[in-house]
Amino acid sequence: MKKIILLAAAGLAACGGSEPEARVAIGDGWARATTDGQPMGAAYLTITNTGGVPVTLTGASSPVAAGVGLHGTNYDDGIARMRPIPQIVLEPGEQHAFAPGSDHLMLEGLSAPLKTGSTFPITLDFETIPDQTVEIAVIDAGSR
Repeated sequence: MKKIILLAAAGLAACGGSEPEARVAIGDGWARATTDGQPMGAAYLTITNTGGVPVTLTGASSPVAAGVGLHGTNYDDGIARMRPIPQIVLEPGEQHAFAPGSDHLMLEGLSAPLKTGSTFPITLDFETIPDQTVEIAVIDAGSR
């Protein structure tokens, strides 16, 4: 009996931290250039949950804006209406795309115009993993 218990304990110890990890991959970060005096902009990117447990995005921030909100777009009778999104849960293997006309990162209170060819950081706040900072490339307003 002692051998069975010791073998079971050894087997559990060998598994070590066998709990699934929470991880994300973030890519394709971009924003359109803005003009002088334009107080808002939007950033887009793709987040993929590459781990084995759900991951929850709860917010974002950037030094180029007073605030960064998670926003979605609904279409009612052909009219686009933006709405705040409190959080986005990504299941293991799931991908979430922030894209024009859909969910986006709303840059509110821009401190300066976003200039074509520049980059800026956005920090994504997650509930279950450390915050992730990504660089956003600013592209010409009509190019994408």
